[in-house]
Amino acid sequence: ADMPEVIQDALAELGGFDRFIIVANVFLLIFAEPLARRLTGVATDARRHNRIIVLRVLSVALLAMYLLSMVTDLGTGMCPSDDPHCDVLRRLSLSGLTIIVSYLVYIAGHAWIVRRYGKSRKIEDQQVLSPSYQSEIFSVIFLCTIVVFVLLTVFSIWGLKDWLDRTSVLGALALILFFTKDVWLPDNINGLILLYNSDVEPGSVVRVPELDLFAVTLRTSLVQTVFRDLVQQHLIVVPNAKLRGAKIEVLSKAGSGGLKDYVDFNIGYQVQGARVEELLTRVWERACELEAAINSGSPPKIRLTENGDHAIAWRLFYCVGNVYRLLPARYAINRAAHEVSTETGIGLNTPLTHTVLRPDADAAAAARVPDDHG
Repeated sequence: ADMPEVIQDALAELGGFDRFIIVANVFLLIFAEPLARRLTGVATDARRHNRIIVLRVLSVALLAMYLLSMVTDLGTGMCPSDDPHCDVLRRLSLSGLTIIVSYLVYIAGHAWIVRRYGKSRKIEDQQVLSPSYQSEIFSVIFLCTIVVFVLLTVFSIWGLKDWLDRTSVLGALALILFFTKDVWLPDNINGLILLYNSDVEPGSVVRVPELDLFAVTLRTSLVQTVFRDLVQQHLIVVPNAKLRGAKIEVLSKAGSGGLKDYVDFNIGYQVQGARVEELLTRVWERACELEAAINSGSPPKIRLTENGDHAIAWRLFYCVGNVYRLLPARYAINRAAHEVSTETGIGLNTPLTHTVLRPDADAAAAARVPDDHG
């Protein structure tokens, strides 16, 4: 028979349920994005794109298996040898429907769990709903339940319950999870610890010197934590196990006056301390005019930190009310320092000083040292 007849015969074998499944998959393939957005209820969810891809891959895979089973003898090989009444299309329909509906249920259930047990925070002037320790625990339990349900249902559809009992598939899955635990378990455990401690939570400004990281936390999952760099504004993804093993400075948990920061200045010995204090006070006042993030209600503190070989190190402490503007505040301090330094004539460059030692003077001094026997 030529191809049109083969296709015509294959279409004739489709029942009403099979036609419904095909139409539903085509609908899912086209409208996966608005459907995922509707189920999650969050239009800006970063994982929505991945969910859309999974939905479309499942839809395409089911349609491809339908076409193969209709135009080839693939369906004969997919049936158990002891089942002469095997209806491949119906079993494919039920299997695909089980997987797709279960995935949609997981998306909706996970979104509900996050809305119910997650935390709403304001990150970079945007309200964001983020997971919490409780929501991630419930999500893991819910996911495991969905996976077990799908496996048991698909095996039941294909008449493999006895095979499931004989080969102990669940035991094999447990062995696979055990031998791969070093890959997925550390990040998951550390992710739960980070969520439980609530230190590195969405919206937190952190500094991790070991990772050269200075950023605001966007979200923490069981696998990784995503940051936005405060300098270059790009995304940084760090595995949870690596993040937990590093020293983390949480800058956003400051006192009522804001985060305390400082800038050091090297000023020559010829400038009196009172003039330096007056200079740095004017620097702070000028910086408050340039940057609103600097807390003008919290007076600056000026301290002498080191008497160096060439200059005195003075430290100007100030408070930043908006931690997301930490770098602009520092830039404002430096610019104000340049302007005020030019106006007052007090240089901020480290002076070059040196002492010339005369060899003849050193030799004469050594000659005058009394001898132990003399």
